[in-house]
Amino acid sequence: MAIDNWENIINQVTGWHMRKRDDITGIKGKSGAPWVEIEVQKRGRIDSMDDLQLHQQDNGNGWHLEFFVLEGSDVHKYQVDITYADLFPGSEYWKQAETALSSLLHAPFTSIVAGSLVAGAPSITEGVDLHSFPVTAASFDAAGDFFKKHTETVQDWLHQLGSEDAAWKGNAAGVFWHLIDDLHSKYDGYTTQLRPAGFAPQHTSPSTGKQSTTLHGDNLIGAEVSLYQTYQDLYAAYENFFWQHASPVPLHLPDGSSSSAQIPADPSDILNQVFDSITHWIATYNAPYVRGRLAKSGNAFGGSGRLNGAVAMPGFHDSTSYGRLADTSHWAAAAQEAVRRWTSNVQTNLDAPGHIAVTKLQQSWSRVLDPKWDNAFTFTDTSNTSLAQEVLDEMPKNGPDGGGLTGPDGGGLTGPDGGGLTGPDGGGLTGPNTLLSGSGGSSLTGPDGGLNDPGGLTDPNTLLSGSGGSSLTGPDGGLTGLGGSSLTGPDGGLTGPDGSSVLTGLPVSNINGSSTTFGPGGTSTTTYPDGSITTRNADGSLTTRFPDGTTRTVSPDGDVTTTDAQGNTTTSHLKPGQTLKNPDGTTITRNADGSLTRTGTDGSKTTTFPNGTSEIVGPDGQTQITSPDGIVSHLNPDGSLTTDYPGHGSTTVHPNGDVTTTDAQGHTTTSHLKTGQSFTNPDGSTVTVDGKGDITTHYPDGSTSTLHPDGKITTTAAPHTTTGPGGTTNLPKLPNIPTTTHLPGGGSITTHPDGTTHTAFPDGSSLVTSSNGNYQALPSPGTTSAGAGAATAAAGAGAAAGAGAGAVAGVSDSQNAMGLLSPMMMMAGMSRMGGQQGGGNSAGERVRETYDDKDTDGAYLHNGLLTQNNTPTPEEYEEEESDSEELLGPRRPATESPYGPTRTPRMSTQSTSTSWAADEDDVWGTEEGGLPASIGH
Repeated sequence: MAIDNWENIINQVTGWHMRKRDDITGIKGKSGAPWVEIEVQKRGRIDSMDDLQLHQQDNGNGWHLEFFVLEGSDVHKYQVDITYADLFPGSEYWKQAETALSSLLHAPFTSIVAGSLVAGAPSITEGVDLHSFPVTAASFDAAGDFFKKHTETVQDWLHQLGSEDAAWKGNAAGVFWHLIDDLHSKYDGYTTQLRPAGFAPQHTSPSTGKQSTTLHGDNLIGAEVSLYQTYQDLYAAYENFFWQHASPVPLHLPDGSSSSAQIPADPSDILNQVFDSITHWIATYNAPYVRGRLAKSGNAFGGSGRLNGAVAMPGFHDSTSYGRLADTSHWAAAAQEAVRRWTSNVQTNLDAPGHIAVTKLQQSWSRVLDPKWDNAFTFTDTSNTSLAQEVLDEMPKNGPDGGGLTGPDGGGLTGPDGGGLTGPDGGGLTGPNTLLSGSGGSSLTGPDGGLNDPGGLTDPNTLLSGSGGSSLTGPDGGLTGLGGSSLTGPDGGLTGPDGSSVLTGLPVSNINGSSTTFGPGGTSTTTYPDGSITTRNADGSLTTRFPDGTTRTVSPDGDVTTTDAQGNTTTSHLKPGQTLKNPDGTTITRNADGSLTRTGTDGSKTTTFPNGTSEIVGPDGQTQITSPDGIVSHLNPDGSLTTDYPGHGSTTVHPNGDVTTTDAQGHTTTSHLKTGQSFTNPDGSTVTVDGKGDITTHYPDGSTSTLHPDGKITTTAAPHTTTGPGGTTNLPKLPNIPTTTHLPGGGSITTHPDGTTHTAFPDGSSLVTSSNGNYQALPSPGTTSAGAGAATAAAGAGAAAGAGAGAVAGVSDSQNAMGLLSPMMMMAGMSRMGGQQGGGNSAGERVRETYDDKDTDGAYLHNGLLTQNNTPTPEEYEEEESDSEELLGPRRPATESPYGPTRTPRMSTQSTSTSWAADEDDVWGTEEGGLPASIGH
């Protein structure tokens, strides 16, 4: 395991299994946006003074923000409701590190924490116990005591054996003396090596406070000290990360500028930081430049309070560096900025110091008990090397009876009579009649029934792949017999020899009351209760004949052809995110991922994906999935997927890998799929389940669909086909084919092999994110046209967005990831959005044009007050004192504003008329000719 990131470092030195950062950065809401759910709504045209009030609210787990958007010459009010996704993994990320390290820095000095409330605790075999170092050192100390004590004892024995008064003499006594003398040399050598002259311990155990009395034990304690210092260094990095005392990371701000700041540890705090900055941006560059138009029925001071819309004054903006406020992609890009900040914070303030800490540990430990570093750790053998010869010299030689180990009668292990292990009579382990590889080839490989013998398990009549072709692949009825029998043969399988499904021509009942009949080549016809009939054509288009005689064909690329009952034909185009109402009251929506969704009058939705898979969500929330070959599956409330095969039973696959199979006779069996294993369905498709509970079905045509536990569906297309003189040939699936996840709300996430993701939202806007965290928001076609010619986007931003849009147009090859524009590049040329661009003059001209409007008397209201165009001054912030570090335990730090060292407290409800409006005077006047004066000029 590489120690190049914080998670792996903590795992290596503590045994804790931390959350992977991809588990955190990959969290997405149902809309596909990172970390958040987004709902943008148009409030409509401004017709009262109340509409000029903007209410911004932080509700603790998201935001409600309001803003103005210029559409043509009118300003409209919008709102966005942002709800944070479940970001608990982000909190758990730093909680795991804190728990793992603190338990090793303090009692009990072990990472094996029983009953921990934080996930990821190691097992007994995986964890670290610092006490193991002093315990092992104590073993060396005990050995040192043993050898020292017994060296003295053996020395006394030698003295007694060598004295002239010794009671025993002769050869035997001499031999024994040599043995004792050698033993003394060993003991004395070990004693000296364990406790060299002048030795004094250099280290004290952090876990016990004790020192070792041996050189080797002291070095083990030193290893503990080094490891403990590593924990201290890592904990210091964690504390700096958590308390926002670490190095600043770059910020991409809504006004297009860059800054740097210390970032909170918790993802929700970072989101607060980002969205708080957008509220300040709205208060600075958006709300102050909106003027209400009094209707003629009103008086100079508001009268009835009715307005005839509103206009944008010079300096108005409705696009930040993240994109256009009206687009879902803008808010998704803002959330992606939060993800980027978190990732950058982890890389800068956890990965980097963590790598330094473990590198120091590696260098320190490379010297512990290493003979190459210090020869004191070699434990040199001080034995008398000539002792063996000396003993032999003192002993009698082998007798003539061969009683020795290698006597002439062969009684020894290798005697000439072969009685030994390798004797010539074959009685040993390698004899011709024994079990293992004897010369006769018996046993496992022998002719008498071994595994590879013609009569063994591979016999033509046995189960496995014998030479006769029997068993699983044999002609006698195996699953894929040579005769074509079994499930895929001509004798009743779901897919006949011509490749067609046996379901062809059979009606299938759907949960929304319709019925579908499947045809060849992936075509199908669905009849609805109201009498309309929809046919899925081979090219993926949908043709519907309505009860009034009208027919309509909608292609995946949005082309719409409608023919009425009289034969008159009209064509139109459906943009991504747009919805078209049908003659029978139903609607058809073109989704950003190329799928088409039919919404029935009862609220049911039928979505047809590009690879032929369809999903029906009934009015009661039940979900039905139909594969490209017509097999129908049902999503159960527990997340399992049940597939019925006409005449062949059914299978239910659970997210945990359990598979329940019911055959045609009703017999049920249960098995389990481990990660990486697959299960083959009767139609030839295979199913796998991964560790996250994703159920992936691989269809015979090469396409796939994955059902995720949260209801999302990911599909991949079938391999490309080419048609030539020899017919149609399937080409292998290319490695650069992207994978698309279809979201329940109609959006999609397409992931390319290089790590680039393209998230398409139902409103037609999208977010492109590269593998390194750079991102770019692309506007929807609707808001692009609505904002055309408006003075809301700076020239630099517009050019950058245009370049980005062009680059992403061909995202299929993913080569445009290198061309992604960072927020700074997108805002290049923006002069801090202060109204100095050419767009400001255009806005002024549009203001003048409205003076002749027959429904207005020429008065303009700002936040409910008749006003001149005074630009409000952004708030100034004063540095707040840092939190005291003398706290009992960690808490979530206060989020700081990117516009200043500390952020101002957020009110539950804020109004631009009270919080940010500058002091203004009522201004009236007329120019020559009777027209009202241009307010603000």
